[in-house]
Parts: sequence; structure tokens; C-alpha cells
Amino acid sequence: MFRSTRCIVAPVTLRLATRNLSTKLGARTAWLVTDGSLESHKQCTSMADLIHAQFQILQIKPNGVFQGLPVIIQKLLVETFPGSRQQGQLPSFLANKGENLGGTHPDILITCGRDAIAAALSIKAKDRQSLFSVYLGFPDIPFINFDHVILSKHEAASKLAKLGPLSSQKNYTTISAPLMNLGQQDETSITRRLANLASPEFLNTESPITTYVVGKHHHHCRWYPEDASLVADNIERIMNNLGHRVILVYTDKTEQKVKETIDKVLKKHLDESSLLAQCDLSTIEDAKEKCQTYDALVQAGNQIILTADLDYLVLEAVVKRYIFPLMKI
Repeated sequence: MFRSTRCIVAPVTLRLATRNLSTKLGARTAWLVTDGSLESHKQCTSMADLIHAQFQILQIKPNGVFQGLPVIIQKLLVETFPGSRQQGQLPSFLANKGENLGGTHPDILITCGRDAIAAALSIKAKDRQSLFSVYLGFPDIPFINFDHVILSKHEAASKLAKLGPLSSQKNYTTISAPLMNLGQQDETSITRRLANLASPEFLNTESPITTYVVGKHHHHCRWYPEDASLVADNIERIMNNLGHRVILVYTDKTEQKVKETIDKVLKKHLDESSLLAQCDLSTIEDAKEKCQTYDALVQAGNQIILTADLDYLVLEAVVKRYIFPLMKI
């Protein structure tokens, strides 16, 4: 269920050939279209920071049953029901959290996450000439639907190869690892966020902290709600045998059944709250606040444990834990 990872992070250079793109570095504007997940938000903001763009975050994804449709079907729906071009309205099956899409569009559209693709295609269709679209990751539709696609090396090797003759996509760049922001939070921010979720007894204890991050079943990492009891047993052993405090983090992907199984086993510890604190990121609406809370909890830990389905977060945890000390020497 768990994995160790070795990684190399390399900068990426992307030529933005938009018609109206300002030559002044600080004048670039971007819309970041995400599905609200940690991975999607982190990669999009990292890309915006890399090109020094002023950005606005849009959390838009398909409603209800439309979310389960293949991406290619969602693309056909966007083309069939484009919404109002004049008022900046999206198709009715896309859930837009109140963002105003009318008026002037930005120079760059950065998208990450399968559930954000339909929204990106809809926005791009309203301004094809001057809006440069970038997708981070493997989009599951032909790359020609975006102006540029940025793939990590393992995605290019594992997913493009399966396409056979269609693998010769032209408009993509391969990088060593997914984009990530290596910034760290200050101690004040970490302490404030810990105080919001942990009891005074937990905060006043001097024992080391283990941050335990729980994901969900994935087709590359098959584990089920029944296996959640093993996670709870591991947490109990960490507290009882090692005497560590544990911060249990449920990501926005963690299934409700998994949460219930773990909480049932750990109910006694949750009630006492001296060695166990819990944070459910799915209850945080704002994507920026969600990411900052997660970063603070990971930074607070003396050691970090993540379920192996969380590829991006595993890689980020390894980079931040082992590369930072080398950078400070």
C-alpha cells in the first residue's frame, strides 16, 4: 500500500505564441481551470508561477452523471451545447462556482485534471484566436484540442506508447517530473492551522509527529474500504509502540466508507485527542486554503506516510523532505 519514490525535478521552458501576449513578463494573465483537487491546483499554480503570470483560479467540473462520462463524450457535449458566447456562460452540465467568465479573456488557459477538461474546451471555444491553452498531464483526448500539453516522463513512456500509430503527437513537452512549487510555509502559519484542528493536549505534547495521508482505490493501486482497517491498525501501532502523535489527513479523494472504517477503529483515540488529530480536506471549499492546509500539515510532520495511490503527493513529499536540506547546505 505504501511506496518510496526517487525523483528529479527539472525546469520547463514553454514558448507562449499567443497573438496578444504582452512582452512584459509581469503583464501575463492566466486562468487556472482545476477540478478542485490538490494535485490539479498545485500543478496549475506551479505553472503560473513558473511563467510569472497573474492568475485567477476557476473550479469547474461536470455535474452529476456527466462527470462519469468518458472525456471524449464530454468534448462532444461541449461542442453540441456551447453555452452563451456573449455572456461568458458555460454549458448547463458544467458546475461553475460563481466565477465571472465574461469580459476580457486572459492570455493563457492552464488546465489540469480529467474533470476540468470539458470546461477548458468550452472556454477555449469562445476565444480560439488569442487564448493559448496548456494542459498539464495526459488528457485522454487528442493533444490537438490544446495548444500545448506538458507530460511527465513516466506518462509519456507509459501512456503514449499504448496509442500505437497515434502516439506521434506533436504539440507536447516532456519533463522529468510533474510541476511542483518548492516553497515552504512559515512556522506561524503551521502553528495556526494545527491549532484549528488539534486539541490543546495534542499541541502541548512533545512527542514527534507523523502525518498520515489517506487516498482511495486506484486502478494502479487496488485497495478497498476493507483495507482501511489496516490503515487504522498502522496508526494505532505508531501511537502505542512509537509514542508518536499522528495527524490523520483525508484528501478530497478519500471515500466516505474508508473514512467511516478508520474512524470506527480510532474512535477511542479521537475522543481522547492527546495523540491523534484529524483533518478532512474535502470539507474545505477554497482550493488555495485546502492546499495551504495540506502543506502545513505535511511540514509539521517529523515523518510522512501516504497511501500509494497518491502519486503526485508522494513525489512532492519526497522532494520537499529530502531535497530541501541539500539546497540549504
